[in-house]
Amino acid sequence: MVRTAIQIGRVELAHQLARHLLLRPRVAEIARWAVDAALAEANDDSITAVELYAKASAGWADFGAAPEQGFALLGRGRCLLRLARNDEAVAALAHARAIFAGSGMAPALADTDRLLEQLAASDRVVS
Repeated sequence: MVRTAIQIGRVELAHQLARHLLLRPRVAEIARWAVDAALAEANDDSITAVELYAKASAGWADFGAAPEQGFALLGRGRCLLRLARNDEAVAALAHARAIFAGSGMAPALADTDRLLEQLAASDRVVS
């Protein structure tokens, strides 16, 4: 719900939803990292978001929630791209892409491919 609120430009709603997040302890901890990462990204704090997305990605991987891991990797890739850390962005996005392709998650796969194409185009311009 937080991701959706952010996508439609309702960042304050996302903050309200985050304040009322109630989950089991381990899932809650991982979800909190993911939510805080998304909010940091929405507030243009890419440095904080990169670190929180990394924690969320690792947590979701340990928990076995591949789609959520993919979303954390996608968010991390977006933020790394904004920070011009392109090599790290490619790695995160490629991992997210593999998860989304394997899960048949077409919209997330399209978003990931768009960012990878953007990175490839910027590398061609620099070369």
